Amino acid sequence: LLLAALVAAVAGAIISLPALRLSGIYLALLTAAFAVTLDNWVFQLPAFNSFGHKKFDLFESGSLSFNPFSIGSISVKSPKTYFVFGAIMFALMALVVVAVRRSQFGQRLLALKESPAACETLGMNPRMTTLAVFTLSAAMAGFGGGIYGAALQTATPDTFQFFNGLAILLVVVIGGVSSIGSAFFAAVFLGMPITSNIFNGQRLTQASSILTGFGAIGLGNNPNGFIAADLRPKFGLTIRYPALIGGGVGLCGLLYLLRCNNVVGGWTLVLGGMVILLALPGVAQSLDARREAKEAGPSAVSADGTSVPLEWLGLDSPIADDDVLVLDRTLNLPEVSNVAS
Repeated sequence: LLLAALVAAVAGAIISLPALRLSGIYLALLTAAFAVTLDNWVFQLPAFNSFGHKKFDLFESGSLSFNPFSIGSISVKSPKTYFVFGAIMFALMALVVVAVRRSQFGQRLLALKESPAACETLGMNPRMTTLAVFTLSAAMAGFGGGIYGAALQTATPDTFQFFNGLAILLVVVIGGVSSIGSAFFAAVFLGMPITSNIFNGQRLTQASSILTGFGAIGLGNNPNGFIAADLRPKFGLTIRYPALIGGGVGLCGLLYLLRCNNVVGGWTLVLGGMVILLALPGVAQSLDARREAKEAGPSAVSADGTSVPLEWLGLDSPIADDDVLVLDRTLNLPEVSNVAS
């Protein structure tokens, strides 16, 4: 796996050299051309002899076998242990990305994305930054490709075809390419047989493709993806209430158990889960508003309809009759019906 990351890093550094002068759609076309070259030429290379040495068969005539391996005394040969191993490696790679984004190098990447001209004015070398990010991303791709290939045990050129990667890229963009959670979303959405487990006996084999198409159409409204644009602001408040999250997870788990025992149907599970997920942010906002109101103490309604603390009455607008009534009730005074009197 480390050798795969090293070889991919070298390939990424080489392909980035002509890409240093490109940006935008031209950079995307260059990387796409490199991928198509690998699909139609490099991966299809037959066995050959080199300078009188033995016969080289890099890709074993179009099919490459992966042998199960162990890490020290820990064996990851069984499907279950390898699944856990892959999940751990994914978490480690996610932590690497988080560390890079929070480092000085990550700040340089964000600055280069926002304004390359300003970065050059400040003395930053954008070419070296581009070379570094190409090399790092290629190394991570090579590492992940080795894990994926070992899980399949046999890989062909079609396994890593360019157009197969486009579908993964599209799902990642729908989730939010700037969010680390989008990678997990793409893996769950494309890798888990969700529809076959929920809709037993129903022909919904194209459900993932249909949902991906609708999600791509929705990018017109949220170009940054729904995780960064929608879910994170809404569910960010929900994280403050662990009991609320636990209740939502418990209800979803209960629905899933009922589905496994054929008490409810697949559509009931899906619709019920959607209702629970959509209700969580609203409940969290209500709890947060009550908490803020309790911390702020008694309040009155200003002229524009917003709630303000009693201490602020009369500062930005005249005191109304309703405000006087609120003051009287708060101070346990007899209510005054007319301010002028």
